[in-house]
Amino acid sequence: MLEEMKESRMKVLANPNCSVSVSVATCNQHDIFQYREETVARTGLTTAILRIFLENQPEVLSSNVFVNDGKLTMSVTALVKNEKGASVEKIKSEIISL
Repeated sequence: MLEEMKESRMKVLANPNCSVSVSVATCNQHDIFQYREETVARTGLTTAILRIFLENQPEVLSSNVFVNDGKLTMSVTALVKNEKGASVEKIKSEIISL
C-alpha cells in the first residue's frame, strides 16, 4: 500500500521538560506527517500548534490532546501534499519555534 516509503524522524530536547518527535512517511505525492509532543501544559500552546496546521492546510487525519498532572501530550497525524518537502519542513520549523 505504501510505495516508496521514506521515513525521517527528529527528536528535539531543547527543554528537559519537553519532548517533541516528528516523523514523515512519503507515499506517491503525499507526505504522512506525524507529530507528538509531551511538555508542561501552558496557556495557548495547543491553540498555537493547531493554528499552524490550519494555516498550512494539511488534511488532518487524527488529533489527540490530553493533560494529566500538568503535563500536556498532543499528537497530530496529517496528510500533506508533497511539494519537495516544503510544507512539511515549514510546519516542523514553526512548531519547534514555539
